Amino acid sequence: AATRTAAGPRNPAAAKRQARPRRRAAEAVPLSSCLDAFTKEETLSDDNVWFCPKCKVNRRAVSKIEPWKLPDILVIHMKRFLASSQWREKINTRVDFPLTALDMSPWLSAEARAETPPGAMLFDLFAVINHLGVISGGHYTAYVRAVPCSRDGVEEVASSFPTNDDGSSATDYRWLHVDDDVVEEIGPHQIVTNAAYVLFYRRRRLTPSTVINLSSFNANGSSTSS
Repeated sequence: AATRTAAGPRNPAAAKRQARPRRRAAEAVPLSSCLDAFTKEETLSDDNVWFCPKCKVNRRAVSKIEPWKLPDILVIHMKRFLASSQWREKINTRVDFPLTALDMSPWLSAEARAETPPGAMLFDLFAVINHLGVISGGHYTAYVRAVPCSRDGVEEVASSFPTNDDGSSATDYRWLHVDDDVVEEIGPHQIVTNAAYVLFYRRRRLTPSTVINLSSFNANGSSTSS
């Protein structure tokens, strides 16, 4: 039987380029690693010293972000664009974020954690903004968690997502892909991509003030529609 052998490149420079290993795609990182980096303790440089109001002198201080309270609607904006004096690029690393039961208590201050009841810092995802393209231009789409159609066939975005004790949905909710005027249903396994840009989470146990606001909004909406 005859065999065929592929001929190599004639140009030595081309051969060198061909032998060069390809750049590996960035591996996915969990959202928890991003939050760890965001709340990491750092020492301010000499160019960014802190003026002590007590000592009345500039000092090299230690800075750390430790939230004391979190809102019922938590918005996480991921840094997708890197710009410096010499280089600009979009960061396409996939961030693996949970669709349900995001526990934010590890990133609260120690005092806040001590005063927070169990389960009070659990958040469920209800929307994602995606950026498709490069740093110089692109297109935005969204994933939205929605309620089933009403009797008149109207699809509405849910303001409440009741869940079971294990975090699973107590009602049949669906995910919608919104791309301009095109809206289509997608599966939960399609939500986490490297295009995710802004994440919207909702506290599982709403504060009383938010419950009142939602109740009045629903009442006004129902009276208006009727």
